[in-house]
Amino acid sequence: MKTQNLRTILLTICCVSYLLVGAAIFSALEYEEDQEMRKNMTILHKTLTKKYNISDEDIGKWLQYLDSKANIDADLYQWSFAGSVYFATTVITTIDSRETRFDHTYVGISLLFIFFGLTIVGSVMNQLALRLLTASQTKETTDQLLVEGPCLCEKCSRRESIDIFNLYPSDLSTTLLKNYEEEIAFTTYKGLHRKRASI
Repeated sequence: MKTQNLRTILLTICCVSYLLVGAAIFSALEYEEDQEMRKNMTILHKTLTKKYNISDEDIGKWLQYLDSKANIDADLYQWSFAGSVYFATTVITTIDSRETRFDHTYVGISLLFIFFGLTIVGSVMNQLALRLLTASQTKETTDQLLVEGPCLCEKCSRRESIDIFNLYPSDLSTTLLKNYEEEIAFTTYKGLHRKRASI
């Protein structure tokens, strides 16, 4: 297995493992308390229906109204494993270790954490996307060089210089990737050509 493929697989496994471990921890810490709260709510429901003589149908309609008003999905338990994955993702991406305060220091530190978090997550995702996109293209370019030979090498050495300051960021990244692929293919061809010449 190639090193770049192994690195891509390891990055993906690390991200998923980090989320799953966080979800398991939050589920273990909070699930019992959540179930206790649900049990208390059931007892309160029975007490209210008995004390104020409210039918189950009326209280069901009222609870349905409150549920819709709060926009809560009643089918998903908050501290089930799926809910814990959501919470772990939220913690990883947004929440600081201290309680929420809105002074200047807290806002500055939060923005710093968000900036670095987005940078790191964006870099990892960019790395994964580039590995997936360029793996097949590099092989095609190398195969093309092996077939067409020295005429393409002359094209590589006669490339026009590009003014990178007048390009959009997407054009710049595409141009840099294309040049990088051509350099890899050219270097590979030179190495293979030398091996053939020595035989």
